[in-house]
Amino acid sequence: MRRITYSVIFLIILNLTNVYSQNSIKILDSVPKTFIEKYKRQNHNYNPLNVGNLWQYYADDGPYNVYIDKDTIVNNKTYFKKIDFKFYKENGNIKHFFTWERNDTLKASSYMLDWEDLDEDGLTDDELLMDSLEIPNYKKYLSYKDTWKYHYTFNYPSTALIVDSSWIVIFGDTVMSRYVQYVDHFYEERIADKYGVVLKQFELALPLILTGAIIDSVQYGTIVSIGDVNNANHPEYLRLLNNYPNPFNSRTTIEYELEVAENIRLMVYDVRGSLVATLVKKRESPGRHRVYFDASYYHLASGLYIVALQGERFNQFKKMIYVK
Repeated sequence: MRRITYSVIFLIILNLTNVYSQNSIKILDSVPKTFIEKYKRQNHNYNPLNVGNLWQYYADDGPYNVYIDKDTIVNNKTYFKKIDFKFYKENGNIKHFFTWERNDTLKASSYMLDWEDLDEDGLTDDELLMDSLEIPNYKKYLSYKDTWKYHYTFNYPSTALIVDSSWIVIFGDTVMSRYVQYVDHFYEERIADKYGVVLKQFELALPLILTGAIIDSVQYGTIVSIGDVNNANHPEYLRLLNNYPNPFNSRTTIEYELEVAENIRLMVYDVRGSLVATLVKKRESPGRHRVYFDASYYHLASGLYIVALQGERFNQFKKMIYVK
């Protein structure tokens, strides 16, 4: 059977993660007991929020910015508007997704204002949990992080799992970090005390590593640009959406969007990189397209499969789980 470069891509991702970790984030096996005792007496903040704070992440195609531009008070609580690098188009204009966030540093928990009524309780001034980092490893909680009502993929909460707690060195500073998997959203984050999210890993995409930040008026690392680089550097010519349902039994729906007409191929591979099915192979018109994949037709075993959308300029990959 024909094989894709999936295994190669996976190795590249692992290699880049190791390279970035060595250069920007170093995980420590241990720290002195005296350091731990002193560290415990200090105040800690896994999601530093202040107007003007900025985080710059880097992947192979350039920088991505996340920043806070204003605050507001709702029910006597202060929330900060955090602008994400993910965006959508409305009437030809690019608009970025954003959240209104606040912290409870005593519980190492972050909340978002439910201004879109994501939980559909009829209230838009209550709040939803994003992270609860005080819980032990391997514990789970329901997270609304990276969730927007009109998001093209994630408009539902995810089960968050604390995978580990590790001491790391970032920007020359030794701090505690938590590694969190957002299971239903298929992505992971390493969240560090004092700095916030220092690593993002979306499915099979290359990892985003924090290379610079401005936190409470102090700059760390290198900032390539404090302007909005997200729009110009990352045009989304094609976008592969999450299949639904996922996991699925027999049949699932796969959708993708094209900004311009393009020659594309939509294929399914198993985890060994063997081609299972070619669903689309043609020049496709702009807009959103829908394809149905029936795993029973191909006599597949239960397990993890990869959907690959290959265009003329770049490719995208998604994971899906087939359960008989």
